[in-house]
Amino acid sequence: MLLSIISFIAILAILVLIHELGHFAVAKLCGMRVDEFAFGFPPRLFGRQKGETMYAINAIPLGGYVKLHGEGSEVDDGDPRSFRNKPLLARIAVIIAGVVMNVLLAFTVLTVAFSVGFSSISQDLTQVAGHTVVKNDVYAAEILANSAADKAGLKA
Repeated sequence: MLLSIISFIAILAILVLIHELGHFAVAKLCGMRVDEFAFGFPPRLFGRQKGETMYAINAIPLGGYVKLHGEGSEVDDGDPRSFRNKPLLARIAVIIAGVVMNVLLAFTVLTVAFSVGFSSISQDLTQVAGHTVVKNDVYAAEILANSAADKAGLKA
């Protein structure tokens, strides 16, 4: 049970990190000022200012955020690198970058998994003489007459 919880948190942390890195990278590519890149929800455990960006690791690893200068602000400070002063397509690209990165991650993980081969998660595991045995039974609900399965002698 504890291993399942730890695995869940680790997988969620990877998804969040990849998602936020998508927003961050596209914002930087579009020339936007990033005030903060944070992994996790506050309170802050560790933070380091590098250039204009605060990089932070927070206590609760179930989320994260990228704080863009001028995002959500109703006051225009005139900064040309502000989120609000960038072209609409650049703002849209930054907003959708997180989801695109999650899709690319899923594609990559599944491509690797299918390339190297992996077992179904829903396998029936049984204990036999102290060893875990994977049981991969396949059942047919119905065998059509004169089908290849019928000619091969399969039974429902």
